[in-house]
Amino acid sequence: MAADGPATTGIDREESGITRNAALEGGGVLVGPRVAIEIDVQPAPAPAEG
Repeated sequence: MAADGPATTGIDREESGITRNAALEGGGVLVGPRVAIEIDVQPAPAPAEG
């Protein structure tokens, strides 16, 4: 069974115990608590038998 196409999900960094961050000069932080993950899967051709 082959799958292809886009997939999206996200993680909460704080739930995973990742709390390190960097403050920006104008206020705010470099990375928010929620991080989006997006992938696009494309199947590769099967290798030739021989």
